[in-house]
Amino acid sequence: MKPLPIESEEQLEKDLANRVGLVSFCVPWSAPCLQQQRILNRLAKAFEGRARIGVMNVEENEGVARAYGIRSVPTLVIFRNRKEIQRFTGLQPGNVLKGALEGLLVKTR
Repeated sequence: MKPLPIESEEQLEKDLANRVGLVSFCVPWSAPCLQQQRILNRLAKAFEGRARIGVMNVEENEGVARAYGIRSVPTLVIFRNRKEIQRFTGLQPGNVLKGALEGLLVKTR
């Protein structure tokens, strides 16, 4: 299981409706983004069916990046029902992201 590529604002809104999701705003040529991608691959498998894990290329979606105030990559945002709950800037360890997602999933039960 890999993170879902998110290619538009409409898809972002649709994918985050009525669920918990983690979106990595990144660029494909960035070393930290590539490292984060490997971590997201593991998270996507671990959270399959419970939370949406997605990746958005900010070079291809500049308007969305501006709307969300993305200024550096990777920026990871956790959403619940389309609302931003938590934001991380820079490369994040898997256990930090997993803990944040698990905590939010417990609260939504």
